[in-house]
Amino acid sequence: FVLATNSQALPSATATIIDTANLKPSGYGVTGSAFGIAAPKNGSFAYLVDQTDNNGIYALNTNGKLDEVTSGDEAFQLNTPYALGAFMGGAPPVAPSDLTGTTNTYDRIDLTWSDNSDDELGFKIERRVKPEDGEENSYVEVAQVGQDVTSHTDGGLVGNNTYEYRIRAFNEAADSGYAILSGDGGGVTTEEGGFSWCFIGSLLE
Repeated sequence: FVLATNSQALPSATATIIDTANLKPSGYGVTGSAFGIAAPKNGSFAYLVDQTDNNGIYALNTNGKLDEVTSGDEAFQLNTPYALGAFMGGAPPVAPSDLTGTTNTYDRIDLTWSDNSDDELGFKIERRVKPEDGEENSYVEVAQVGQDVTSHTDGGLVGNNTYEYRIRAFNEAADSGYAILSGDGGGVTTEEGGFSWCFIGSLLE
């Protein structure tokens, strides 16, 4: 996605999100004059400079809601803000640890981990089929869970396969390092299965 502001739109300025896959814009009306925008690495919002009477910075959510984030203290008031550069962000959260997995059924694995941070927005869970010797097999993100969550059931798997997992915390600024469940004996092998009988009966008079 590409973010853009249009300070000359009347009667209201707009902050526009453009989907680069199909070049379709989606405009959000903003009261006043929108003069700059920047998005954090994670999250469903962007920061917007708006030249209203308050000369504020706002968090623009994907539903078009604006929340002012600048301080009300006079010492921190902005004077005709014009642009907002790249999002600087902050420190990433502390990485989770103690990632473990156990077979639930032939097509599900239960994951648990320790949450070591207090500022995460959630966790990103990645999975791959354990590669054979000399084979490359990339991890794919399969789920995101929310803040303070420490377990997840991964479903839709194939029986008698060994899966490796890794997980990291994220906040709006950055992603943490990984907790990894992999290596010799570190993956989780699903049980054999995947076929069940279905009996259809009929009653004749």
